[in-house]
Amino acid sequence: RFGDRSLLDDEASTYYNTIRSSFEYNYTDDGYRVFLSVAEGSTENLQKILDLRKTKWLDKQTRRVQIKFTFYNGHFGRFAFASVQLKFSQVGQFVMYDPESAAVARIIPGGTTVRIASVNMEPYLVLEDFVRLGLEVAFMVAVFQQCSALIRTLAFAAAEGSLRAQLTHWVLLDVANYACFIIFIILRICEPLHHIHHPP
Repeated sequence: RFGDRSLLDDEASTYYNTIRSSFEYNYTDDGYRVFLSVAEGSTENLQKILDLRKTKWLDKQTRRVQIKFTFYNGHFGRFAFASVQLKFSQVGQFVMYDPESAAVARIIPGGTTVRIASVNMEPYLVLEDFVRLGLEVAFMVAVFQQCSALIRTLAFAAAEGSLRAQLTHWVLLDVANYACFIIFIILRICEPLHHIHHPP
């Protein structure tokens, strides 16, 4: 985190200038981000990590190391995104998380944080996906028809002045039920859009 940025900015230094393209400075997190490609092999990736140590981006002053990787789960046909975060104290010691510690100690962030999320990047490749899509479309059409009929009935009752007689507890139950259906449809549509625009 407290690496010597002047080494990377020194154009006279051929060694550090060659590895400059391997790093991307993140001004939000105040740290460097390095991409370790599987195609480059373990030797090349290990050299990139050693370069981080030589430029003082991995030392006793490091407060946090975050590792992100993606893998494909062929059994479920989904891509999984994982993020593992390690936190260290000011003297370089790994901060352990103790759930039974005092309340003051629990406030201090530490330990290993793991976040995993799966996204179906190739939907509708098998018959089951198309069947589910057809059922979801039929469900949305049925909900739309029922909501339209209820709104039309209440509108005619309001025009005739008998709206209060129509608002029975069964009608109110239908309104609550249709509201839940609409919320489900909105969440079902927003879920894939959220994964597309905000990948984990």
